[in-house]
Order: sequence, then structure tokens, then C-alpha cells
Amino acid sequence: MGRALRRPRSCSRRQEANSEAAQSPDYSDFPLHGTWFDNSLAPASETYMVLVDARPVDAYPEYVVGLMAWFDAASSKGLAFRVVPGTFGSFQVATIDFTAATAAENDSTAGLYQLDGTPAEAVLGSAWAGLGEYLAGAMATFSLEVTPPTAADRAALTNATARITARVAQGETGFVGESIQLLTTLPVPAVHRFGYFASYGTVLVPGSTIGYLDNLRLVGDLRIENQSPVVAITAPANGSRFVVPAPVSVTVEASDPEGQLSRIDLYLGGEVVRTANVSPAVFAFSDLPVGTHTFQARAVDEAGAVGESTPITIEMQPNLVPTVAITAPSSGSTYVAPAAVTVTVEANDPEGQLVRVDLYRGGTLVGTANTSPASFPLSALPVGTHTFVARALDGAGQTAESAPVTIEVRPNQVPTVAITAPADGTVFVIPATVQITVQASDPEGSWRALSCTAGMCRSGRPTLRPPVSRSAICPPVRTCSWRRPWTPPAGRVSRRR
Repeated sequence: MGRALRRPRSCSRRQEANSEAAQSPDYSDFPLHGTWFDNSLAPASETYMVLVDARPVDAYPEYVVGLMAWFDAASSKGLAFRVVPGTFGSFQVATIDFTAATAAENDSTAGLYQLDGTPAEAVLGSAWAGLGEYLAGAMATFSLEVTPPTAADRAALTNATARITARVAQGETGFVGESIQLLTTLPVPAVHRFGYFASYGTVLVPGSTIGYLDNLRLVGDLRIENQSPVVAITAPANGSRFVVPAPVSVTVEASDPEGQLSRIDLYLGGEVVRTANVSPAVFAFSDLPVGTHTFQARAVDEAGAVGESTPITIEMQPNLVPTVAITAPSSGSTYVAPAAVTVTVEANDPEGQLVRVDLYRGGTLVGTANTSPASFPLSALPVGTHTFVARALDGAGQTAESAPVTIEVRPNQVPTVAITAPADGTVFVIPATVQITVQASDPEGSWRALSCTAGMCRSGRPTLRPPVSRSAICPPVRTCSWRRPWTPPAGRVSRRR
């Protein structure tokens, strides 16, 4: 069965009773090896014994529990002593390589030899031992002792680096099963680590509880090592972009495993620019120039150990000027006093930080809006020439001005009207039918109606609408004298007989 690769993870140096080892259901398609160790603890010599109390969740071979020793965190290699329960189960010593590319290299007997110097094998009497009176349903104490090779060991295996002795004790019966004694040629770790070990040895069912581990301990000299602080830049996100002169706040979070954090240094372009002694620390910048800027944080503890964050890079971009234009009315438009005009302005900011749009008439502010497009209704504009200019303001204080638009408001002129037929003084014989033709025009093209009246005669009232110049034919009347109609302001028409 294949073994998946997984690097070890740290755990507390003190474990609660019956700590549970489990494989996540997220990894249901392959089994995992796992080891839990404390980075701050290590044997002080090459002679020590690791002990663990362990119990599989059930007496089936997929529930594998035990301990890890001679573990080199740098190479992710070490020695596991475990129990594979079940009818054909056994105690086993194996070489575990968490970075191996294949299942065979991940869990093997590589670097293990019998005391006579011959390679160990994954069989009983070699790297495996029988269970004897072992009960999978009860806690047992697993121990693996490491000692330097004796002269006899070196005679049998010249490159031996250690002798290992593995055994299991349970209840009042003392040791159960058979002990395992082997030599190893694995390199001596620069720093020995030790911890719990568990493996979920099946792909037939999803991951679940493997067993229970407790009371990890070491017999021998123990060295407590100072661990480096952990530090990270949590804001802004890597790759963030800002527009000059936007303020930038860099947030750094740091912690020290021993609770002895001394200070946090923030580097910009490789130089220290800010320092704090609490976490989280917020460093504010208000004058970062245009360009790319790389930040990195370092945390220092009271023992001088240093932890470094992953660097982040941000980009400060130049602020681009907004654009603004008056889209209506068009320049050169004319209106009749008192004029009502709606001025429409469209503005845009490349950074999406449009703050305000202002409309000026002849240099005087006549309207303000904070959205685009913006409409400014203006009423009762007097006779004369009016020039409009719009200005846009962005969040960085940049302004832009539109091209000016000029309109003309003209005074209202009196319409003209004339009777073009029949000619003045024409004589008709009764009973005559007379058609009166009237021609009218308005300079602004805004006249409303045209009507005919006739002295004391019956009047006709045809109505005309623009265009500017049209003719009207009045109905037939008796002999009458005619005059032009009078049209007062506001479009009202007075008829005189």
C-alpha cells in the first residue's frame, strides 16, 4: 500500500491524556504518516530513551500508533517504533522519510541492520517482532533506546552510527512481545527530535481516529532550545496598488514560542524604517513616492533569535488627472429670454476617485454635484452671452477643467403680420365671397396663433402654428374694413370687430 508524504508538524511539549491521533477525511484516498514533536526540546547527547503511552482505536492493522526518535527535522527522516495490531500484527521499527517520492522509500528498512551487520528486513525476527501477550485495547508503553555503537557493533558494521533497542511494556506483566535490537547507519541528526507517531494504513474507508497517544517523555539529558519568533505582514496584501499620495499602513503580527518577544523591525528596500515592541504593530506611511516598494518584517526575541516574514511588494502609482466635458448644450446655442437651460456635465477619474463636479457661469459657481453625469437646471437666464466651464476634482486633489461652452440669450421680438389679399380698397359686388389672405412671421419662431377679425362683421378664427412664416385664409364675410390683429404678451390674442 502506498504511503502519502507529509512533513511533521509541531505540537505542545505537554500532551493531554489520551490525545487523539486522526487522519482527516480530506485525505481519504491515501494513508498518511504523521509525527508530532516539540521544536524546543531535544536530547542533549546521543544516548537517550524515548517513551510514549499509546493505544490503537481498535485491533485492526490500519490503526498504527507508536513513537518517533532519531528524527532529523532538516531532512525529514527518522526512526519509527510502532505497533500494527491484529491477528497477524507485529511491533515494527522502520525508517520514515517524509519527503520520499515513492511508498517504498517513504516507509522502509533502509539504513537498518541486524547486530551481525546484515541488512534488516521487514519480517519477524529482524525489524519486526511478535506481539506476544500484547492487548490492543489497553494502553502500552513504547520505548526506543538509542546508544552509540559499541566496539563489537563497529566491528560488525563499520559505518554504524547508533544501536537501537525497542520494546513494549503493558500493565503489570512488564514487557510484552519480543524486543527489537538493530544497528543503523542513518546520519546523526544535528539536532535530535522525538515525538508521537501514527499512521492510518488503509484506503478502503475515509480517514478517522487512529488511536490515542499520551505522556511523551525522554530519559536522558534534555536540552531546551530557544525557538525563533514567528512574524508575518498581514496588511496590505502582496501586490496592492495605491495612488500617490495615498497613505499606506503596514500591519505586522509576531509571536514568540517562549513569550519573550523583544521587538519588531520593518524593512523597506532592505533598510529598517520602523520599529515596535508590541504585536500587532501598525506602521503608517504618508509620503511613499511613485514606484515599487518591498516590505519585510523581522521579529527578535530576548535571546536574540530572529524570525523573518515573507516579503510583500506594493506599487505606488501616479495620480492621473480626471477628465470633464460639458455635453449639453452645444457651444453657440441660442435661447430667448427669460431662458431655461439645463447644462449636462460628464466627468471621469482614471482611479475611480471622483469627488466633485462644479459648474461655473462667467467664473461664478452655479452648481455642484458628486456624481457623473450631472445635470444643472438653470432658469431665467437674462439677455446676453453666457459662458459655462465645468471642473472635476478627484480624491487626491487633482482638478481638471472642461472646454468652455458659450450660449446666447436674445430678447423676444414682436412678430410681423400683413394682409396680402385682397388689396386695400378693393370693391366687391354683393353678394360677393371674399377671401382674406394673411402672412405672419416670428423672429424666434415661437408664435402661437394667428386669427382674423373684421370691424363689425362676423369674424373668422382660423389658428396657425409655427413654422415662422405661414399664410391664413379667413372665411368669407360681408363688406368690411380690416386691420391687423393685436397679439399681447404671453400669447394671448385680442379680437376686435
